[in-house]
Amino acid sequence: MSVQKFTRDKSGNIAVIFALVAAALMSVMGLSIDLQRSVSAEQSIQSALDASTLAGVRALGDGKHTEAEIKAYVTKIFETNLTSANANLDCPAPAISIDAKAGTVKADASCTLPTTIAGLFAIEKVTIGQSSISALNMSRLDLAMMLDVSGSMKGQKLKDLQEASKSAIDILITPQSDDRVRIAFNTYSTAVNVGSYAKEVKGSAYNKTSPTRLCATERDGSAKFDDDAPAYGKYVNENPQSSDHKPLWCPASSIEPLTTKKQTLKDQIDTFVADGWTAGHLGIAWAWYLIAPEWDAIWPKDSKPLAYNEPKTLKAVILMTDGEFNTAYEKGQGSSVTQSEKLCKNMKKNGIIIYSVAFQAPKSGKKVLQNCATSSDYFFDAKNGTDLKNAYAEIASRLSDLRLTQ
Repeated sequence: MSVQKFTRDKSGNIAVIFALVAAALMSVMGLSIDLQRSVSAEQSIQSALDASTLAGVRALGDGKHTEAEIKAYVTKIFETNLTSANANLDCPAPAISIDAKAGTVKADASCTLPTTIAGLFAIEKVTIGQSSISALNMSRLDLAMMLDVSGSMKGQKLKDLQEASKSAIDILITPQSDDRVRIAFNTYSTAVNVGSYAKEVKGSAYNKTSPTRLCATERDGSAKFDDDAPAYGKYVNENPQSSDHKPLWCPASSIEPLTTKKQTLKDQIDTFVADGWTAGHLGIAWAWYLIAPEWDAIWPKDSKPLAYNEPKTLKAVILMTDGEFNTAYEKGQGSSVTQSEKLCKNMKKNGIIIYSVAFQAPKSGKKVLQNCATSSDYFFDAKNGTDLKNAYAEIASRLSDLRLTQ
């Protein structure tokens, strides 16, 4: 074939062009696969970092861990989540910084991902850097604990309750909580001991010479199932005996308004003495009064409850009994159970979270606490001292988590 003829021959051009185009298309497709792998890897790294910093900030919030322990925990969570999501990534331990004062945990990761098709173009791996920071939300918490010290709580049961309530206090009040967690409590049996607040809450019913002057029973009138502040027609009563003629008996320990002082609460808990019958509705009412903003004029400055609609604020109560609600006073207001359920219903209307704990309680005692709880998941049935301690620890942990997430 002559040179001239060869140059005019175009029979092989299509095959050459196809080969070139096919090679280009394969390269683009291969590179797109590596790009998709990189995007997926970025998402895996980010998810692992987010999970690890969130876990870290929760550990920071409970105040029980050193900075070194938190960093090790964050690293472990990161590695666990990353391995399960993308085994091809090579990631050294993330760089972690903790600001305890600001309540933040930050983690930075730099990982490498081996390529597939891009390796043909001398790009053997890509480096992917991601970052995550989580901060403590630190909502404020006003919590009231209603504690049964009726006669059936004598002995080991009272000791179990003291230990359980103290453990909850330890979980909730930490160096990191500052003044954002306040706890109050009231003991109850046949009545409630209102201590130095008797005159303010009882009005003209207060008699400084009466042996039961510190005892409070139920209210009547328009405020009987509400949180209205004590005033004319709304003062707390002091009935000499119950509607079924039980004599008035006042617990030895008085109410403790909202406080951030852990030791103050524990010292008061140590004074508990069990005796008397079970006027559960009185315990419920006073748990509400202790965190009700309408009562702020009654309590000391540092114990004034936050408003119901205060931003980033949680209000909660923990109700507890080992028995049957069997003592009431004002005729026409119903049994202790009936009054309890009305009080709980109105508490819920104000957004108060209600946990309840039955401690070796009979069926009737369990039922009223189940009905009072925010939902079935907020009710605990403790069959022994260990169950009781676990219930209080679980409730305290849930409240701590809520402070971080709401």
